[in-house]
Amino acid sequence: MPVKIHVVSLPITELQDENPLPFFRAREDKAVTDGGLLPEERDGFNWETGFRVLPYRIQDAYAPEFEERSIKTIVLENEFLRASFLPDYGGRLYSLWDKEKSREMLFSNPVLKMGNLALRNAWFSGGIEWNFGHFGHGFQTCAPMFFNQLKDEAGNEFLRMYEFERCKRLFFQMDFHLPPGARHLTVHFRIMNTRNIDVPLFLWTNIAVREEDGCRVFSGTEEVVILVEKPSENVRFLRHGKLPDPLDQGIDHTYPTNIHHAEEYFYQNDADQAWEAIVYPDGEMFYERSSGNYPYRKMFCWGAHEGGKRWQDFLSRPGEGAYLEIQSGLFRSQLHTGPIPAGETISITQLFGGTDVNPAVKDRPYSESRAEIQNIVSGYLDETIVQNEHERCLNLAQKPGGVPLHRGSGWGALEQRRDAGFVPVHLTFLSETITEEQAGWEKLIRQEPFAASGSFMTGQEWISLMEQSLSSNPDQPELWTHLGIAAYEEKEYERAMECWQKSLALRPVPLALRNLALLDVAKNDFEAAIQRMDAAVELLPTINRAYAEEYLLWLKQAQNYTKADQFYQSLPEALKTGERVQLNYARSAFELGKKDFLEALFERNFSTIREGETEITDLWVEFQAKIVAERRGVAYTETFLKEITPTIIIPRRLDFRLVNK
Repeated sequence: MPVKIHVVSLPITELQDENPLPFFRAREDKAVTDGGLLPEERDGFNWETGFRVLPYRIQDAYAPEFEERSIKTIVLENEFLRASFLPDYGGRLYSLWDKEKSREMLFSNPVLKMGNLALRNAWFSGGIEWNFGHFGHGFQTCAPMFFNQLKDEAGNEFLRMYEFERCKRLFFQMDFHLPPGARHLTVHFRIMNTRNIDVPLFLWTNIAVREEDGCRVFSGTEEVVILVEKPSENVRFLRHGKLPDPLDQGIDHTYPTNIHHAEEYFYQNDADQAWEAIVYPDGEMFYERSSGNYPYRKMFCWGAHEGGKRWQDFLSRPGEGAYLEIQSGLFRSQLHTGPIPAGETISITQLFGGTDVNPAVKDRPYSESRAEIQNIVSGYLDETIVQNEHERCLNLAQKPGGVPLHRGSGWGALEQRRDAGFVPVHLTFLSETITEEQAGWEKLIRQEPFAASGSFMTGQEWISLMEQSLSSNPDQPELWTHLGIAAYEEKEYERAMECWQKSLALRPVPLALRNLALLDVAKNDFEAAIQRMDAAVELLPTINRAYAEEYLLWLKQAQNYTKADQFYQSLPEALKTGERVQLNYARSAFELGKKDFLEALFERNFSTIREGETEITDLWVEFQAKIVAERRGVAYTETFLKEITPTIIIPRRLDFRLVNK
């Protein structure tokens, strides 16, 4: 059978409970400037790129150590290729196996190691993922997806993966084709906007491939946009460049292992140049090509410095995690966005394959090598082949039904009950997928009083339902709290405050107090925020990790180190050992001279460090500098810290830098 279910045993740092607090959208877009872009490259730059996650909850708790688990995979194969998907983890294409050459074409991580890199926090490296909706690794990268088995026009089985994306309220569908005789995996994906408004869209394919010394990356142009980061100057900007030396450092950046820091650059391809490839020293080549409406490409590497190597090991096992990413996108860079118009669908076809080339081809002058690689890719997948495959997939894309293989969430089924016309008719969202998560919101549809829910809802459709319920029954403090959450996401900050105040006027609700405290934080009024958080914590039956983590963070930001210490010492032992609790308390411990705590902290293994987060690294440097100052009998000052920092060796387990300062 071309399609089958297979269970594999993998070490995993398993997901645990989700964070019960809402994390609100950033009020500003990313702090990146466009001074180095060409005029034609500025359209759509930095529009709607600020952090955003609601109505999803943050997945910030996962096991710190590996456990061997049975993981479900869905396999699509023919006589040449075998594609294995992880339906419980965003439908990630975990492996693409070349059966003829008995080799893996991707970087297939030997473990599933969660790290804090996605919009919802939890993410793991390896394989191919399709990130859509908003800037970053997608909302559903560690969530179950629907999979159905269907048949094409010739009776060949293919796979369909789909879900409802709750933040932008879009429907996402991917059809995977691998009929007999095919030497390329064909992926046809569709983003469907069934709303009557335009929606800002982010859409990128992330392809993890092995990183080896001497490997070289190629695409359809030498013109790139590059993200430049200078942490010492607190500067991030995009600029135009040209390969092979986009940063003018005398380094050929088309060889990723030449680069001494984490780097990403975006190929500014035209529609007829929509391809990318990586070639290894032995001549092995992996390549992908797409329909011309998906032209842009990207190279990302962690960099050949200690921080970069540490990140690769951190996301895998030591010595087994070397990878880089070649990516495909809808807009010029991942800091560019554009709208998907009201009522419209975007349809894109992508093909993945591999071959062997003469190793000498890759090491000629870049322009010459690139032209030869382009000819090889076009020899396998010219524009006519890609367009014909695109048309074939379009004809199958609205085929309904199929045999269910895996269930996603109940949110699509809930929308079906709210408004059947909102849901594409060819996608099946089973009513039995509705669970406790959706139950409270289902009551609103039935015009019943709201049942307290740990999940959140945003968007005008659900705001209207909340307003209708409150107009007939205003005595619903939890619903006022949720309406305030939805209003904040619409950037209606005064209205959000009024909703939370109405909630508290009916009954003290810890979440409403916490949310009002966040408004205080936005004004840098930490004293008021801490007073509200004091009251919220007092109302909780038992303190939970989410409130403890956030309270310690605000106390640190307020530089109220003594109160932070008192609060930390009052916590139950189970919470005191929590990673993020300790990280948020660490600065207070340093300022208060809690040497024993810090020494123990520096010895632990971390799992939730955010990409680009260097606080634990910086704290180690300060801690060591203070020890040196005491040993020398000199004052510990900012000047002394600056002088001594270059001499301090950072332990590899604590080095999470993307760029060395």
